[in-house]
Amino acid sequence: MRKNELPDVLRQVEYRLNNEAKPSEADRLRTASFVLMGLKYDPKFVEKLMGKNVLELSSTYQAMMREGIEKGIELGKEQGLEQGREQGREQGREQGLRTSLLRIGRRRLGEPSTAITDALASISKVERLEALLDRVLEIESWDELLAT
Repeated sequence: MRKNELPDVLRQVEYRLNNEAKPSEADRLRTASFVLMGLKYDPKFVEKLMGKNVLELSSTYQAMMREGIEKGIELGKEQGLEQGREQGREQGREQGLRTSLLRIGRRRLGEPSTAITDALASISKVERLEALLDRVLEIESWDELLAT
């Protein structure tokens, strides 16, 4: 069958489905036609002829969609938990480095000013905090430490 003949054929099929088939049977046949046409023709062409919602009439399609949604939700939860754990580990490392830096710095440099503690609290890069911790024994003031 030629592509240009399909609209007329589908109109005839639709007429017969509306007049000769039970509604539930007609829906199954429309869905089957949609799927079978997809084996030969471009999906956009089939959707244009039959409408996208034809496939949604299929109970099998609906079950697959529900299963896909459930799997997607479960996968999202797993990925979210792992991402949360990783962020927690990173924040824990940052806090541990900050605590060590302040502890060693207090013994070596004295009590830091509020501006210094605020500046240290705003540093969120582990690498930067590690570098400051490495230098805290080599400098003479909190300002010198943060200047690098």
